[in-house]
Amino acid sequence: MNEGAPAVERRNGFRIEVSSINLPFLGSREEDHALFEYLLFDISSRGGWAGVRIAVPGWGVRKEYLNRGEIVDFHIPFQIDEESFHLAKVVWERWDDSLRAQVCGARLEKKARRAYPFHISLSKAGIGIDLRGFSSIEGLLLRVLKDSVLLKKGVLIYLKHLIPLFSRISGYPHREFPELKRCLLEDIRLKVEENKKALETIFSNFQEANWSFAELARHLDLNELLSATESEIYPEIFNIAFETGAHISYIGAIKTLEKKLYCNYNLIVMMYLKAL
Repeated sequence: MNEGAPAVERRNGFRIEVSSINLPFLGSREEDHALFEYLLFDISSRGGWAGVRIAVPGWGVRKEYLNRGEIVDFHIPFQIDEESFHLAKVVWERWDDSLRAQVCGARLEKKARRAYPFHISLSKAGIGIDLRGFSSIEGLLLRVLKDSVLLKKGVLIYLKHLIPLFSRISGYPHREFPELKRCLLEDIRLKVEENKKALETIFSNFQEANWSFAELARHLDLNELLSATESEIYPEIFNIAFETGAHISYIGAIKTLEKKLYCNYNLIVMMYLKAL
C-alpha cells in the first residue's frame, strides 16, 4: 500500500483506502462479455443515485475501451446505504494523456445479491471487507480459492454437455463435424481443464504450506491467477458456428459462473493489496 495511507483495522474485517489502490480489478461489458482491467478512483453518492470513477489503463493487457451508454459489470458488490450494486452505465468518458488511460464515470444501476456471507462496502473512507463468518483472512482466502476451483469445474461440466449436443444441432455435414469438434470444442475444453488445474495448484499450495496472510503477496502471482480465471469461451464464435440457438442457455450458464469467478479474483486483489 502507498506510504501514508494505512488501512484501518477492524476486528471483523479490514479496510483499504481508495487512494492506496494501485492494482487493477477485472470488469466486463454486459453486451459481449468482453473483459477489461480498471483502476478504481473514487465513489460518490448524492440525490438518490451513486456513481464511480474508474480508469481503463492503456498499459493493461486486457483493455476494452468503453463507450457512453454501455452497461458494465465491475464484479464488485458495491454496498451503499445497505444496498449492493454491481452493474453500472457509463455516463461519460475521456482520454487522459497524463494517466495514459481512458477515464470513465459510471452510474450504479442494478442491485445485486451478496455471493458470500460477507460484504464489501465502499465509501470515501475506503473499501471495507466484512469477515464475519470467517475465523481469519487466511480462511477467507482459502474459501475463495476453493470456490474458484469449483466454479471452473462447473464451466467444464457445461462444456462437456455442449460437445455431444453440438454434434446433433450444429447443422454441419457429418464428415466435417469431427474437424470442427477438434479445432473448436476440444481445444476450448482442454484450455478450461488446464486452467482448472492451475487454480487447483494455487489452492493446494496455500492450503498445504499454511502461509500467513502477510505472505500472500510473496507467494501469489496475480497474472497467473488472472490467466487461470478469465474466460476461454467467446459467445460470438459459438453463435457463428451454431445457428440453431440451442447452445444459448448453456453459454448463458457458463457466463454466470464466470462472473462469480471474476468477483473472486477482485476480492483476492483486495486481499493482496492489504498484504503488501
